[in-house]
Amino acid sequence: MLTLPLAACDALDVIGPRPNAELIALGQQAFADGQVLDDATLAHTRHTQATQLFDEAERLCGTTESGELPTTCEFERGPGETTGNADPAAAAHLATAALLDAAADAPEESVTLLVAQAIDLRAGQAAEQADVPAGEALDNEEDLDAARAMLREEYAAQFGFGMATAYADDATDARLDELREASDARALPLVSALEPTGDVPEAAPGYAFEGVPSPSDAASAGAYAQAQQQALVDQWRAAAAHAQSDAFRRLAVELAANAQRV
Repeated sequence: MLTLPLAACDALDVIGPRPNAELIALGQQAFADGQVLDDATLAHTRHTQATQLFDEAERLCGTTESGELPTTCEFERGPGETTGNADPAAAAHLATAALLDAAADAPEESVTLLVAQAIDLRAGQAAEQADVPAGEALDNEEDLDAARAMLREEYAAQFGFGMATAYADDATDARLDELREASDARALPLVSALEPTGDVPEAAPGYAFEGVPSPSDAASAGAYAQAQQQALVDQWRAAAAHAQSDAFRRLAVELAANAQRV
């Protein structure tokens, strides 16, 4: 009689939920990178990402009726047997590729985290290491609609940056030029990706902006430019997270990183 409860417990251990192996592997790599990286900022980022990935693996496992993590989902938080990358450029490049590969097959609710981490890694790289890519042709209608929407957003931002120059001082004017040039660069791959469809939005003669006070002096021109740029960053991050194809996800991640880096 005593063997029955023990056998039942053993069975529960066998059939219980398991942590997502890919998230654990990504977390172990992030942890290992954070231990050996020469770049203190990137090392901190990778440690933070490791914690986020381990937390996500636990979240996906769920909890027991008593609110605890199932015993079958318990795992060691750390590098495991993974070797970290000490070189910042190599670590960021390899980690970004791994995160995007994982996003293609990850549970839908985990994709936003993986894409956000990839964007943050790319945004932390120097411009010469992460140039704006050429746009690939897209064949998914949702991605095409998202690309058109983001092209319109870039055009609207360019108009806003131009409008703000009328009130800008020299320093703000230089910043607006930088933002406008970066937006121009992001628009080019979108146009390239959309041209095969024959439906490429064009810039409108003017735009009305809601929720953003129009600039009236140098200080408000700077605040206006910052608000417009932050809106672009947020929109690009959302577009990357909701991409339906690998091609658009890669493009949106690069453009989100570009917008975040400027």
